[in-house]
Amino acid sequence: MDTTRLAGGDPELWKQILLHNRENILTALEQYGAKLSALHAALRDSNEAELDRFLTTAKKNRDALGS
Repeated sequence: MDTTRLAGGDPELWKQILLHNRENILTALEQYGAKLSALHAALRDSNEAELDRFLTTAKKNRDALGS
């Protein structure tokens, strides 16, 4: 549910938040896109080592957030 919070909010409010933070959000989206592309390539190529690295890093990052 926490990943849908933005969609459940007021569109006008979120539009203003996005525009106000435009540069930081664009940078984050570019970084996220690069990571998704790397995951896509690893999966396409059946690169088990890269998939292990990706999933291990993802778990470490999630665990660092706490409950």
